Amino acid sequence: MSFDYISAYQDNVEEGTYATYSFSATLTAEPVEWLYCEGTVGWECLERVGDIARVRQWIEFTSPKEYYNSNWDTYSDNSIYLGGKEYVEMVKAGDLSFLPAFDPEDLELYYYSEPEEVYNQETGEMETRGEYSVKVYVVGTQYYESIVDVDLRTRDVFDLEGNVIGRWLWWINPEQYPLEGQTGEVYRYDWHGQQIGGFVSYISEEAYDGWGSVFENRVKGTVDEIFMLGQDIDSYESVVIQGEPHYFSAGICYNAATGMPIWSYGVGLCDDVTAAMTGMDFSPYVIMKDGWEDSVDFVLLDTNLVPTEYVTQGSGDSGSILPYVFALLVTLLIVAGVMAYRRR
Repeated sequence: MSFDYISAYQDNVEEGTYATYSFSATLTAEPVEWLYCEGTVGWECLERVGDIARVRQWIEFTSPKEYYNSNWDTYSDNSIYLGGKEYVEMVKAGDLSFLPAFDPEDLELYYYSEPEEVYNQETGEMETRGEYSVKVYVVGTQYYESIVDVDLRTRDVFDLEGNVIGRWLWWINPEQYPLEGQTGEVYRYDWHGQQIGGFVSYISEEAYDGWGSVFENRVKGTVDEIFMLGQDIDSYESVVIQGEPHYFSAGICYNAATGMPIWSYGVGLCDDVTAAMTGMDFSPYVIMKDGWEDSVDFVLLDTNLVPTEYVTQGSGDSGSILPYVFALLVTLLIVAGVMAYRRR
């Protein structure tokens, strides 16, 4: 992995800067309740005028027919299940247009089933067994991109007509955040009609070494310190999709020198821009088999932002951040349990 650095100052989003990440995740897009996918996601600054950066953001992914199931140390089927007579009737008519998020040409029929009349020898009567159901695979590569304007002071995102889309999560300005306490802000403007609150906290490896995987899965800087963007778990309610509860669980770690994401546990890809341009929510597919070091939502592939040393104003009290670190760890453990329950 090599990097061609372009800028070396804190407020460093400028024309030509970019970052690309690989990811593995599960997506939700009504009526799809769960689908594993993997690919790349990234952004590029096309131009900057004052505090406004025009950015191209994109995501590209595939959904293999099988995925590694870390719960059982085996590979599991990755088809989409849909129950209902209407889906079977469409399939029999050669129509696969029942998933709005995907082009019918990108769908491949796995099988369909219908109820059948079976003679019950014990009762001596005919009875109906089975159900109407369809299973399909998503084949081919899915690609989405959007051109947006980002206000770098607030990280609010606007479409090219000036309408607010939400909050940009792919960069923060480290100089805006203190080294003690928490800074409250909006994480998501619109998650199923709800605004998700968040907070930013400073974490140093020197002060607390329990975040070893955070500092291993990143661009190595000269100072082991990050800013952590977490969710406010009291700011939203879960939503039900296809009869299953879904939660917004989040945690993104930013390099303290550049403000770029370097590690994520939770809905790192579930930002307002990605949701707006795809109509999907992405949750992490976390492989816990080899420990926390593998529990990453996305991994940096390429960038030209500089991971320089972060020069702080004063040393601060390292002990004062430990309660927040502990609170974040508790949140992440809850997330891990929720995601393990949802995995198949």
